Amino acid sequence: MPRPVSIDRSQIIEAARTVFLRNGFRGKTTEIARIAGISEGSIFKHFKTKSNLFLAAMASETGEENWSAEWMSSVGSHDFQSSLENIGNKILQRLRMIVPRLIMASSSGITIPKQYQFQGCPPPPIQHIELLTRFFQAEVDIGRLSISNPQVHAHAFIGSLSHFAWCEAMFDYKPCTPTSYVRSIVTSFLSAHSSCKITKSQLRK
Repeated sequence: MPRPVSIDRSQIIEAARTVFLRNGFRGKTTEIARIAGISEGSIFKHFKTKSNLFLAAMASETGEENWSAEWMSSVGSHDFQSSLENIGNKILQRLRMIVPRLIMASSSGITIPKQYQFQGCPPPPIQHIELLTRFFQAEVDIGRLSISNPQVHAHAFIGSLSHFAWCEAMFDYKPCTPTSYVRSIVTSFLSAHSSCKITKSQLRK
């Protein structure tokens, strides 16, 4: 007797992502099953509803770098501006991937529950705020940055990056390249906080 075919959950998610990115929520589970090489019924052994499958497919990919270790290892670096630009570029790159998917979910009539967790973790934007808050707080603790509320500043910094991603996705509008935008935001942030151990003359144009 032949052994039963093992169904890989990630195989279903990849097939669903292909179909949903092409057709939106209207994409058919029969097409997803065909691409995944399984029966349609097998899909619903892993996902109770089509909406659950859609949310899983639209979530960010696995294998994201360990940003926490990377960011915290740069605390106290001699080049604070480069560290913050690197963080900003990574966040914006991820947001430019996530935002179109959120827009697609919303336009498809899918409501993402508040308690919905991405692979057992807070949604990516909240993870970014939490990580950047810790980074700012560590810089405050060593006396290189003077801000009264690191969490508020992290929220504002990421908010500006989110707005870039939303305008690009919704209106195909962006005032400059993503890299130039991040550099401008970082320069403005550092200029506003002159207590950073970086003089304005050191800021790259």
